[in-house]
Amino acid sequence: MATIKDISKAAGVSAGTVSRALSSDKSKFVAKSTKQKIKAIADSLGYEYDSDSKDSKKKLEFTLLTTMSLEEETHDEYWRFARRGMYEAAERENIDLNNVIRIQDGFDPQELIKSDAVIIIGTVTEDAVKKSNTIIPIWLLLMAAVIITAW
Repeated sequence: MATIKDISKAAGVSAGTVSRALSSDKSKFVAKSTKQKIKAIADSLGYEYDSDSKDSKKKLEFTLLTTMSLEEETHDEYWRFARRGMYEAAERENIDLNNVIRIQDGFDPQELIKSDAVIIIGTVTEDAVKKSNTIIPIWLLLMAAVIITAW
């Protein structure tokens, strides 16, 4: 049986592109011509579509709401690793974590309506949480960094 990696190699695209093209999730964009090419290769290689796969289940959509600029996040090793871990966990759990809102760019809390959940990174005011909570229930997970200093 052909694998996504086999199809990827034959099509000359990444395994992620193949996965998105073969997915039934309409929110995942792949150019129509690329999708057709990938499906033709998949069929010719005898790829078996798994109806019980995680793509056949409803994908949850989470919004990442951050108070950090892209530059701050890029230069802060802690948050860079935290963010990478969030994306890895989201992929494992079939969660779409592609909607990122940077608060300093301004945002309308109504944007949160389409989300199944909101993950907040950074420091937010109680007022901001209350305002957002009128749109979508907000659960807070407070993280504290512990710094150990060697003398």
